[in-house]
Amino acid sequence: MIGTAKKIIGGFTGKTQADAATDAADQSTATTWKMYEQNRADIAPWREAGSNAVKTLLDKINAGPGSYTESPGYQFRLGEGLKSIDRTAAAKGGALSGSAIKAAQRYAQDYATNDYDNYLSRYYQSLTPYQSLAGLGQTSAGQTASLGANAAQNVNAATTAGLYDAASANAKGSENILNLAMLAASAMSL
Repeated sequence: MIGTAKKIIGGFTGKTQADAATDAADQSTATTWKMYEQNRADIAPWREAGSNAVKTLLDKINAGPGSYTESPGYQFRLGEGLKSIDRTAAAKGGALSGSAIKAAQRYAQDYATNDYDNYLSRYYQSLTPYQSLAGLGQTSAGQTASLGANAAQNVNAATTAGLYDAASANAKGSENILNLAMLAASAMSL
């Protein structure tokens, strides 16, 4: 009779163990999901800053550096340099001489070349902060994707383990009930 009681209890225990395995898998899944959501929220500002920086960077690149020769700094500095050459030539009595015109031309070309290089350098340097933020955003997006993949793997593992444990517990419970039924049938045939 004690053996029979153990078999009956074992049948119910299998169901209890299956329920416990399912609950554990559900809790593991919920914890994994909460961790993923928290990590995603923590990374979100960096990802969003990067996304905004990419938009701004594209706008700035599409707009280009602007018209160099129309910039006020260029016009002023070129004009002042040419005035200096004119004054020097006038002081020497050759304001409209060939050498004065040649000096003015050389100054304007050299000035424009050097200053344009500086102008482009300043333009490209102005893009650097946006490139850096875009890189942070790209890294953050990659981290978010990786966290999502890890969460999916963990949820899958917990679900699979829970199903396996529940199936094993149900099988053990069914075996116990089957043994009980066989005992009962055996007892009835006596």
